[in-house]
Amino acid sequence: MWITLALTVVALYLLVREKLPMDLVGIGIIVVLAVSGVLDPAHAVSGFANRAVITVGALFIVGEGILKTGAVSFLARRIIDMSRGTTLGILVLMTVFVGTVSMFLNNTPVVIVFIPLLLGIASEKRIFPSKILIPLSYASILGGSCTLIGTSTNILVSTASESHGMPPIAMFELMKLGLILFAIGGIYLATIGQRLLPERHSLTTDAPGGKIREFVTEVEVLAGSPKIGTSIGEVFGDAGARPLSIIRGEQMFWPPFDEHVIDEGDVLILQGSLNSIAELETREGIRILPDIKDETLRFEPKTMSFVELVVSPNSGLVGSPVAEIGLREKADLVPIAIMRHGRHIRGKISDIRLEPGDVLLAFGSESGIREVARGGDFLLMEGIHEAYVNRAKAPIAGLILLGVMITLSTGMIPMEIASLAGALLMIMTGCLKAKQAYEAINWPILLLVAGMLALGEALESTGAAALLGQPLVAVGVAFGPWIALSALYLATSIVTAVLSNNATAVLLVPVALAIANALGVDSRPFVITIAFAASAAFATPLGYQTNLLVYGPGGYRFSDFLKVGGPLTLILWAVASLMIPLFWKF
Repeated sequence: MWITLALTVVALYLLVREKLPMDLVGIGIIVVLAVSGVLDPAHAVSGFANRAVITVGALFIVGEGILKTGAVSFLARRIIDMSRGTTLGILVLMTVFVGTVSMFLNNTPVVIVFIPLLLGIASEKRIFPSKILIPLSYASILGGSCTLIGTSTNILVSTASESHGMPPIAMFELMKLGLILFAIGGIYLATIGQRLLPERHSLTTDAPGGKIREFVTEVEVLAGSPKIGTSIGEVFGDAGARPLSIIRGEQMFWPPFDEHVIDEGDVLILQGSLNSIAELETREGIRILPDIKDETLRFEPKTMSFVELVVSPNSGLVGSPVAEIGLREKADLVPIAIMRHGRHIRGKISDIRLEPGDVLLAFGSESGIREVARGGDFLLMEGIHEAYVNRAKAPIAGLILLGVMITLSTGMIPMEIASLAGALLMIMTGCLKAKQAYEAINWPILLLVAGMLALGEALESTGAAALLGQPLVAVGVAFGPWIALSALYLATSIVTAVLSNNATAVLLVPVALAIANALGVDSRPFVITIAFAASAAFATPLGYQTNLLVYGPGGYRFSDFLKVGGPLTLILWAVASLMIPLFWKF
């Protein structure tokens, strides 16, 4: 038991502090459980054959097929046009549409489709994007909670329930409460939420007021530069870019720089707006990001453009140093600066390892920008750059999705087979290429889930789950199962705020079952509680991928999610605590 508990603590620490990529954490859990003898090897790796893992992976492909045919982006544009450019109109129509689509598709790509469209109309209508991007993420989360396939969390919870002799969650079983929570969340976002959301610049909009957003870059003073021997203030006083530190050999100097003069080979870490950093490109004797750029490569206004790229949560470049991401080789695009919200970047920018939500400032040709748009590593913050979509296949993709939904609703065939059949048909009918299908799968999430499934089994088999559930059992004994369920929802929503929703669900289902068994009541309400609470990741940008996606483009700070999402979490906690036992009896 103690090995399992210690491993749980270590895994949570690594995930919360992002000490290791989530896929390595998942694999590490499996290895430790097998080597320590807590689980035999067959059970340790059984998560890879789990029905939920297979279903989630296949549905990633089905959802990508819908998106690649352009059906969602086409409808999204019509919805935006119908709003007539008002903040409230955009918010209401977007919430209804995104929530509805997210009931049947993975919500991460749905949000990716909407972000450039919303940024475009925000720039055109002079609306603050910060007023509509958090609601975009929250609407997708609330909508996804309504159906079995709306979020992978529900599939994982359903499979866990079935493995313990309970009936699986039906396709629309969660909708009776999910729609109530969706409506309450939508009203909150349109009223109280709007007042709590900040009025702040985005990267690519020119909204009135607010503070200009700033990037961090580094420049090297070249041999023979006319800047050598001059003071920091003389060189950068009129550039609009502020020096944060100076790297000279093995030494690093911090402000104030009153007595410092520039020497050959100095590397300066600078912070400034897009325009101020772009202006540095024209200065003689300095080179931006010397570890990345070709010395002869300069920005050419006639043939090149600046572009801002947000690192996708699914990007294969997460964890890679900026100097090694290969944009220059792959797309003839040159990164020159980075922005990371909520954290002060120290040291050389080229050594910084990318994290989801980081924003890179780069320049290059239009063809290079289009090449990046076709990949899945970055989200472009300009709506004019779109990947190719095959609209002729949209009806076929829609019929395939409908077929998957019908088979899942009726239980005609097992859900993993129905999902695999849908993925296969997407490729065979040409809605999606095989390579695109592989790229659509979020492999790190699946590897983490496989590891968490093994950890969940270990928690249950060793009695650790019962031990972790004892405080809530004590609450239930003293105040009844209703209060124990409410406490479980709150505890789950706190964990999912710092851990991924999938990992939270897999980890806490055994605890929920242990609580129900100890209280001698039906475990169904407790399992349903995990399904809803694990997706209630509103209070931080860390618990849900869509929150990370809007973090950079919306110009948000970490505290904005707490300010807006915290009250929403508490409201939904109160409503769910009251209504879950009414719909699912103890």
